[in-house]
Amino acid sequence: IIITSTTVIIILIIIIIIIIIIIVIVIVIVVVVFIINIIVVIFIVIIIIIIIIIIIIIIIIIIIIIIIIIIIIIIIIIIIIIIIIIIIVVVVVVVVVVIVFSSLFIIASCSCSCPVSPPPPPPPPFPPPRT
Repeated sequence: IIITSTTVIIILIIIIIIIIIIIVIVIVIVVVVFIINIIVVIFIVIIIIIIIIIIIIIIIIIIIIIIIIIIIIIIIIIIIIIIIIIIIVVVVVVVVVVIVFSSLFIIASCSCSCPVSPPPPPPPPFPPPRT
């Protein structure tokens, strides 16, 4: 085999082309892997953000429900206290009215049914003066 300068140049050109192709393939692979990594990281970050937002929304809903329950309990307690106060006032008023009316009735019945006392006997006449 006679090696001429043209064959050497052709072999060198082929080797250079192969090296360039390998470099391009490696660069493409690296870029693709990098892009895939970026996409995966972005996806993971988005998923984490969505999970955090969902957790925050759930916590806010739970807090709102607890506040509503506490407000309802306070309103029920206030209503019960008002009802108890109204019942106590009504009972006191009824008792006072009954006592007043019964005492008036007793006084009225006493004054009506008691016999009229006879008039006191006249005082004895003064003894006549002695002379």
